[in-house]
Amino acid sequence: MTLRLVERLNAVRHQNFVGRESECELFRSAIAAPVLPFSVLHLSGMGGIGKTMLVRQFAQICRSLNIPTTYLDGRTVEASPQAFLKALNSIESTRQVLFIDSYERLLPIETWLREDFLPQLPEQTLIVLSSR
Repeated sequence: MTLRLVERLNAVRHQNFVGRESECELFRSAIAAPVLPFSVLHLSGMGGIGKTMLVRQFAQICRSLNIPTTYLDGRTVEASPQAFLKALNSIESTRQVLFIDSYERLLPIETWLREDFLPQLPEQTLIVLSSR
């Protein structure tokens, strides 16, 4: 079977990932639970501390459990509800994880996200926010 470059890169990243066992176990147990114990997991820290790498590790955990994921990067999405929804495509009603990296870049629409968008997501959706 021929692997795509992204699959090879993900495999190497996964192999070289060290530490953060407690965070990975918290995430794994949350998405494997029959009912999500929480709806939002917020990762925060200084730039360069490894938030994006941890998000990638969480996505790898999802792949291993066949849980669909959606990844949005606040650095590449215009901070408007219309652009956010366009970048999102669709959300399913099955267990899934929505990763929003560089969430601080979306502060202009934070109220809309918090009060309008996120509450409308299916209850089986776990939202992971990563920000400085």
